[in-house]
Amino acid sequence: MDRVLRGWLRRSALPPHLREAERAFRDGLERLEAARDALLAAVPGGRGSLVPLAEALAAFEAGVAGVRESLERWRAPEVLSEWEGCRAALEEAARRAEALRLGAEGSENYEEVYGPLGDLLEPLSAFDEAARAFRRLGRGAVPASPAEGSGRGRS
Repeated sequence: MDRVLRGWLRRSALPPHLREAERAFRDGLERLEAARDALLAAVPGGRGSLVPLAEALAAFEAGVAGVRESLERWRAPEVLSEWEGCRAALEEAARRAEALRLGAEGSENYEEVYGPLGDLLEPLSAFDEAARAFRRLGRGAVPASPAEGSGRGRS
């Protein structure tokens, strides 16, 4: 059977509120991936031209804020524990980003901020747990979270 059709058949059996929660989670995950990519644009190493650190942090913070604003769209009893973990992770990532921005103001020494940039992504491993919860509920393949893409948060 066609992979897309199989995925549709799996999801079609879900109650509407769970299908909506899954779609909202996927949308948030895509936004979070974009925020992660914006942050990593400040890291030297073959990603094209470097973005200034302040600009990368601002884009990351804006992306995280957007995901935080959309969290309510995927809140459902079946994934409440994971939802709460993701909410806390976004708050922690925002706190760390602000602290780095304030501490690194005027600094473009990437060696000093390379570790802290990775540390910004660490809390986002909570999205791995949420993706696993959606998978357990039979919603099909949910893409890897930004933490998985960074090599962090794998279990």
